[in-house]
Amino acid sequence: MSLALSACPHSVYAPAQDRAVGPDGAELRDSIERAVAPPEPSDRTTAILLRVTAALKKGTDLEGVFVNASSFGRMCDLLSALPLDLPLPEIVVESGNALGLDWQNGRRRVISLTVDETPFIGFAALIGHETHHGRAPFAGDLPTTITDLLRRVYPTDRDIERP
Repeated sequence: MSLALSACPHSVYAPAQDRAVGPDGAELRDSIERAVAPPEPSDRTTAILLRVTAALKKGTDLEGVFVNASSFGRMCDLLSALPLDLPLPEIVVESGNALGLDWQNGRRRVISLTVDETPFIGFAALIGHETHHGRAPFAGDLPTTITDLLRRVYPTDRDIERP
C-alpha cells in the first residue's frame, strides 16, 4: 500500500481574507437571524396566548379533556379575526371538539361563541332582555351577525346613534 501526499495544500485559510469572520460576516449573520426570527408578540398576542394556555391547562388538568387540533386552529383563526378594539374573551374548553369564547359586559350584555371543527360558529347572546342564538359560517372573516352582536355587547362611540 502506498500513500502519496502533495507538498502544497489544496486550500489555504487566511483570516484576513475571510469576510465571514469580519464585520461583513457579522452583519450578514445578524440579518439572517432577524429574518428567520419569529415576530415579536404584541401585548394582545401575549394576552391571547396566556388565556389559551390557561384554558387548555384547566381543560386537561381538571377535566382530562384534550382539544382537537382542528378546533384549536379554528379558534386561533377566529381570535385573529376579532377587531382590535374589542376586549379579549374568556376561553373555555367545552369538550374535546369544542372551545368556547365568552364575553360579558355587565349583567345583561353577554355573548358566547362555540368553535368546533365544523365550518360554523355557534353563538348565544343576551343583550338587555333580548336573546339571540344560532350558527354562522366562518371562513376566515368574522361573520356580520357575530360582529353586530359583539358591537351591541361592547358599543363604541361610532355605534351610538346621535339625534
